[in-house]
Order: sequence, then C-alpha cells, then structure tokens
Amino acid sequence: MINIEGDIPDDNDLLYIVPSASELSSFESIVDNILAEDFAAANAIAADYDYEVIEYTDTNNNLTYYILLEDNPISRGWGTYVFNLNNTQDILIETPHPVFEPYICEIGIEVFVNLEEKAKAYLMAGTYRYALYQDGFYISDVTRSFDNVFEIVHEKNVSTTAKSIQIHGFSILNHPGYPDIILSNGNPPPAPGNEEDEFNSIEDTLENDYSTTVGICNGVLYNDLSAGINRQGQYVRNNGMGNFYHFEVEAYGVGIWSGPRQNVIDGLTDHYTNY
Repeated sequence: MINIEGDIPDDNDLLYIVPSASELSSFESIVDNILAEDFAAANAIAADYDYEVIEYTDTNNNLTYYILLEDNPISRGWGTYVFNLNNTQDILIETPHPVFEPYICEIGIEVFVNLEEKAKAYLMAGTYRYALYQDGFYISDVTRSFDNVFEIVHEKNVSTTAKSIQIHGFSILNHPGYPDIILSNGNPPPAPGNEEDEFNSIEDTLENDYSTTVGICNGVLYNDLSAGINRQGQYVRNNGMGNFYHFEVEAYGVGIWSGPRQNVIDGLTDHYTNY
C-alpha cells in the first residue's frame, strides 16, 4: 500500500478526473459486487475504468483481502480500497490526503492490518488534495465533496455500529503549542456518555502508554482542526452510521519520525483492539 501511494499523482501532475453520476453509480455496483463476493461481476465493470480487483492473502495473519486498484499509470485519481470480507467489526480506516500529508498513509494501513479481522475496509484517496479547483473549492479533496468514489466506498461500508477512523496530518508550524494529536468527532464536543468516555479512553491510552499527547476538540479548543465540514463525518452523523473519529497527527514532529509514528500506530491499534 505504501508503494501504491508512491504512484499517486502529486502537486506537479495535478491530475484528477471528476466522476460523472453514471460513473459513481458504476462504482456503487462494483463495491456491491465485492461485498457480495461476486468478483467476476466487479471486475467486469471495473475494467471499463482501468480498475481491477486483486485478491491478496497476508501470510502474517492468514487473512485474505480484496483490493480495488486503479491501473498504473493512474489516469483518474479515484483511490485505492482494501476490503476484508471476513471482518468481525465494521471498522473503517481512511486516509483522504495521501502525498500531501507525509507518512499518514503508513499509519493508516498499519493500523488496518494490525486490527486484523476487526477491520472491514481501508480507504485511500487517489490524488493530490489540491489537484483541481472547481466551483469554488478543491473538488479533488474527497473530504469536501460527496460526489467522489472515496465517498461511495465510505457510504457502502458504514453501518449503525461502524467506527470510521479518518487520519490526517497537520503542521506544528501552523498550530504552535498544539499536542501531538487532535481528536474530534467532526461536530464537537463529543456527546456526553459513551462517546465522551471513549474519547477520554483514547487520550488516556495514547498519553499514558504511548508517550503521545492528545487534545480533544470541545467546540472551543482546537476548533480549527475539528473537521466540521468533513463530508464523511457529516454522512455518519446525518444518517446514524456509527461513530466518526477524526485524528490530526502532527506530521513533522510525530509522523515523519519512525519512533513517534510507531507510538501512534501502536496506540490506535491498542485502543481499537481492546475498547
């Protein structure tokens, strides 16, 4: 997966094709077929868009994954998606800003693999965040639009008990004095009760066991990183599709260094394995 990120168009390529309504409908059918284990039907449709479904067995955990992958060289920038059809929980790991946010995809895919059968899907966007500006916003940023393949895969995989874990990076240069991680539900503060308890548990685990400081968005503190207009978070909240966890990881003090980055990976794995 890290190698796939290396093939993604960067800020020099500025490549992104806006999918039409019919193309999005086709990807709905592709995902439906994958989830129904009809891979022949999924591949028949995917081939029309230079995509294919690859079966991959991880010999370390004996799990078989199905990867919806755009052919290289990438010509559309619609993303890469990994499905675990033998999942025991509806946990989604999402990295919507590859290339733009260094090392965040490594955190995402390692947490996904570490969670083994608990994780249902891994979603990685397919182009540079600022590749295409249209209609007053960067339409290539999948967190700002509902009309993209990333959002289709997200909607097809969430449920009333889902946990959507979306991982981003931020720079301490733009946010001086901030902790290593900012955590939000996208609509701060966390709701009293189960959600607030779990957010506090995440903070305790990362800080006490993995030397990683955490700030929780409460509607006042860290509100500039609260993900209030994040489309995946909005879909989760508006449709009662479980919980949304928006992690902002300080990219250059934590993400770029292997030790602090591994602490984040291990801390998230620990929490979502045991909570």
